[in-house]
Amino acid sequence: MKRTMIIIMILITFFTVSCSNAIPKSNQESKKQLLNIEESNDRGLINAYMEAIKMLIGEDQALNHGTSFYAVEIDTFKGISKEDVIKIQGLIESMGKDFRDASMEELKNNGEFDEETMALKRSILIRVDEIRRYTDSSFVFTASKFRAGLGAIGMSFEFIKNENGWEFLKTAGFWIS
Repeated sequence: MKRTMIIIMILITFFTVSCSNAIPKSNQESKKQLLNIEESNDRGLINAYMEAIKMLIGEDQALNHGTSFYAVEIDTFKGISKEDVIKIQGLIESMGKDFRDASMEELKNNGEFDEETMALKRSILIRVDEIRRYTDSSFVFTASKFRAGLGAIGMSFEFIKNENGWEFLKTAGFWIS
């Protein structure tokens, strides 16, 4: 009886330790697929970014009212080229707005931020806040549009890759201030 209990305890301990240290195959595969977006030569990323920019500009259009230009903090858009920046500029200009590559700090330094109202005077600022996942088949990031402390929106964008490039899948985590 004692012997049986000891064997059962050893087996339970063995299976508990084995299962707790095992990485599920799907996690192993996704870890292998994680890519460095900084080193990416994926020219299709710009299409995902441009789709997100269009969606942000289209959402809560009251934030766009009275703007003469749209600022885009290009340094936050990882994995794009100088040619891609020209595409973003063309997108913004096709909406009838001037384009500026600027951060909030640069806008403040250029007198485009009203400290009293805590708002941008003539612009909105679009930026990528975080790259959450970038694999060979999935791209998830959060981005935002800022006009004022109480006039900003953001959301998470998810794209999947198919034979035609990056395809929009969904947004999530929408927030508004």
